[in-house]
Amino acid sequence: MPRDLPAGMPALLAVHLRLMSSLRSRAAIGAIYAASSILVASVVYRYHVTGGLYVERPASVMDHSGPDRVAIRDALVLMDRVAPLIPRRATVTCFRPKDGDPWPDTGLLLTAAGRFARQSVLDSSSARRVTPCPEVAEYVVAIAEPFTNPCYAEVARYPEGALYRRR
Repeated sequence: MPRDLPAGMPALLAVHLRLMSSLRSRAAIGAIYAASSILVASVVYRYHVTGGLYVERPASVMDHSGPDRVAIRDALVLMDRVAPLIPRRATVTCFRPKDGDPWPDTGLLLTAAGRFARQSVLDSSSARRVTPCPEVAEYVVAIAEPFTNPCYAEVARYPEGALYRRR
């Protein structure tokens, strides 16, 4: 429809054309508001599902993965907390104890090898009860469960686990 109306067009038709143009622009604005509302609702839903915006620095990179806790998250957080307490070149092992005893976990072993680059990381078998006390690893990072080997004393406890040192 032409924007400029001819001089001889009746005034009623001119009002009608302007009203239709106004309605079209109102419909377009309504569609824009509807689409914006849908996008805002989807963003709010996503933040609700994933645990909200990050106002503070996450404890580990796994906190970005979603609302469910990832199994390795506690190990990453605990390793970051105990790393300053373990001296250089000390032997250390990291595992999730089962019934108070070491339980082999390759994922935790490899994670510990990457995190404790200044220490010597050993397999969880180096902290078994049958191993003589002088031969066990100097430090044990026990994730989630207590470690009950009599060769070790607890150094620090955190919500994610504990650090033990050879007696």
